[in-house]
Amino acid sequence: QALGRDGIYFDYVTTVEEALGDANYLNRFDALLLYANHQTIKPHQWENLKNFVEKEGKGFVPVHSASWCFQNEPGYDQLVGGRFQKHKSGVFTPRIIKPKHAAMDGVNEFEAWDETYVHTRHNPKSRTVLMVRDPMKGELLLRPEPWTWVRTQGKGRVFYTASGHDERVWGNSGFHQMMKAGILWSIGEERRAASIELARSHVSCDPLPRTTPRDPGADRAPRRRSQAIDSSRGYRSPR
Repeated sequence: QALGRDGIYFDYVTTVEEALGDANYLNRFDALLLYANHQTIKPHQWENLKNFVEKEGKGFVPVHSASWCFQNEPGYDQLVGGRFQKHKSGVFTPRIIKPKHAAMDGVNEFEAWDETYVHTRHNPKSRTVLMVRDPMKGELLLRPEPWTWVRTQGKGRVFYTASGHDERVWGNSGFHQMMKAGILWSIGEERRAASIELARSHVSCDPLPRTTPRDPGADRAPRRRSQAIDSSRGYRSPR
């Protein structure tokens, strides 16, 4: 709802097969947001996700526990840019270190309770770290932990953040702005500019594809489309 005012809308699905099983369906979207706990991915699903980013030039937005997902596919870690290793929890403020990057447009540092993710299997290739988490008191962490970053892979773009355990983060306006900026960056300059223009002009449109194909003759504004795999936790992300 918070992002809908900015022309960013989602179709929500709850299984990997719904999201990634059909390449033709997946490619109707501008970006895929993954916020879930899915341990494995099937070969055809992985191939569709890779092609979505690398060949179709679409956006991939893994959030929080998405860096834990798909443990049977080593290439997934490299696509995301790193893998979740461990965490504790606490109240903290991730620190912005690249404020001028387009994916940080309008983003301010925000404090929230969250899990203190530490990552492994980092992939620094084509990766820019935008935010870091400074070590907590008593934490055996030798340097600031990469927290939010972007990558390019093939023709596509990846935006990842470790923020987002529950409603204490998802209900934070600072998190909303970060997600808005990250999603718009991930879909590329042309789609980003069109989406911003739509929001500014207050055009009334539904940017998501329906479950049935759109009437090609319908007189409607260009669509900004994103798909989200919802979390399999006991709570649900805001809708």
